[in-house]
Amino acid sequence: MKRKKKAKAAKSPKKAKGLAKPNDAARQVKQKLPGSDQIQEAAARMRIIADPVRFSLLYALSLSPLCVNDLSAISGISQSGTSHQLRLLRTAHFVATRKKGKQVFYRLDDANVRRLIRMAISS
Repeated sequence: MKRKKKAKAAKSPKKAKGLAKPNDAARQVKQKLPGSDQIQEAAARMRIIADPVRFSLLYALSLSPLCVNDLSAISGISQSGTSHQLRLLRTAHFVATRKKGKQVFYRLDDANVRRLIRMAISS
């Protein structure tokens, strides 16, 4: 009969010894930091655009609104794969859509996304 291993209890983070007391500037900055949930959400959004295919789709959309067919031809991936990537970008509010007849055109959601893409390329 096999024995079950006991689950280890999660250790609470210990405060490091010897840390200097924060000065006034550090305290003020710490008070202005977003909450842990906001930081986690922002990091998750950044991971979404860190994918090379999604980044190239965003860059293409920074130049012009395009439909899935055009984006598929530009990226070299299937229309299904392109649609999947665009869905992830739309859920994260990086792109928005506009319907024209049966076609759906994608565009960047706002100018901040365009600036972020251009800044990443220029550095």
